[in-house]
Amino acid sequence: SFCTLLVCAFDKMRDVAEKAVATFIAAADDSNADVRDQVLQSFRIYAGKDLSGVVISIADWLLNHKPSSSPEKQREVLLKSLLEVLKAHVSVDTLPAATTEKVLKAALGDMLAVSELSSSWGQAATALFVHTCDLNPSAGMPMLIDAVPSSAGGTTPFYVLNALADFAAAAPLRMAPHLKELLKRLVPLLGTVKQENPRMLFSRALRGIGTAVIHLERFHNRERHADPAAGTEDAEAAEGDEDAATMPTEQLTPRSQACQYLRAS
Repeated sequence: SFCTLLVCAFDKMRDVAEKAVATFIAAADDSNADVRDQVLQSFRIYAGKDLSGVVISIADWLLNHKPSSSPEKQREVLLKSLLEVLKAHVSVDTLPAATTEKVLKAALGDMLAVSELSSSWGQAATALFVHTCDLNPSAGMPMLIDAVPSSAGGTTPFYVLNALADFAAAAPLRMAPHLKELLKRLVPLLGTVKQENPRMLFSRALRGIGTAVIHLERFHNRERHADPAAGTEDAEAAEGDEDAATMPTEQLTPRSQACQYLRAS
């Protein structure tokens, strides 16, 4: 029947797509830098046809192959490819939360595996995590916070600090709902940071946190002084935030999430 033929056709298309992605992943280990660059571009183009398939396939490969048993350059190319794909094709609502969570786990796993401070592999993992965290902060921020030691005797992984600093600078409002838990972890560690690079990263992260607090205070003042009868923009925004109070957190704008955090605090 026509339906049977259609199912068979889709199955063949799926097989072709999976083989194409598998070929790209294997080619990411090529010793030729030009080939690796072409792989990155191929992923970006192919994702225009099968976005979820490309993202999930790369993330699954990274999660299923331990960093210690797979080539560093290959992982770096795949991390960069994911970032290019997300930047080119993904907005906040494009991918399911489960898919972005998978990407976050893959990126964080590589961040934790890198010990060299100037590693381009670690930098690629951090850049991917920060970008994906901006798409799904309700999943990304708890992962970062959990990676920070819960006691003063622990050592915070370098690229976790780097990601905190970068995310605080890039999206302070998205960090705002997680400030309380983050500060619980960071403050006890401040006196234990002796090396220059971690101290600089702590400073950057705290500066971003300070920016988030300033934004929160501004929103708080707007809400407090908004006059609904006056029909001002601030009043309309405040009313919008009141309406947002009953919405799931992941559906809120960064501004509404921040205001919701203020009320909860």
